[in-house]
Amino acid sequence: MNKVYNIPDRQCGAALIVGLILMMVLTLLAISTMRTSTLELAMAGNAQHHQQAIQLAETGIQDAVNRINSRAQDLVVADNWQMRFSETVQTSSGDNLGRYDVTISFKEKGKPPANYSEDINALFFEIESTGRSAARNARSTFRQGFWVVE
Repeated sequence: MNKVYNIPDRQCGAALIVGLILMMVLTLLAISTMRTSTLELAMAGNAQHHQQAIQLAETGIQDAVNRINSRAQDLVVADNWQMRFSETVQTSSGDNLGRYDVTISFKEKGKPPANYSEDINALFFEIESTGRSAARNARSTFRQGFWVVE
């Protein structure tokens, strides 16, 4: 004999509801994962552009030091003296990487740092270089001081 089991009326469709709830939970997890991946991709891009701005600022400082060492740039000893220059940096294929803006300024005249002769005077200058990435407006500013024996 075959037995027939009757499902109570209140249990009809329970599997459907449980299945829909599980499907909704999985969909929410998938959407959350996609949003996280998109955010991480944007953060990685921002970090890359910020690193590029840092390298541009460092390049600006090195360019200023090279100009001073090669005597291509004369230093002037006068209050509030500043000299500015800018350069745009491109890849070998001609793509614009960004630019750096450099300011060299006279700070003061005085004695050199410790462990140097007291008989000489030093001229203190500061180089400020700001690197700007071409994309996403990433920016980084570095300052470097130096002194010259008078």
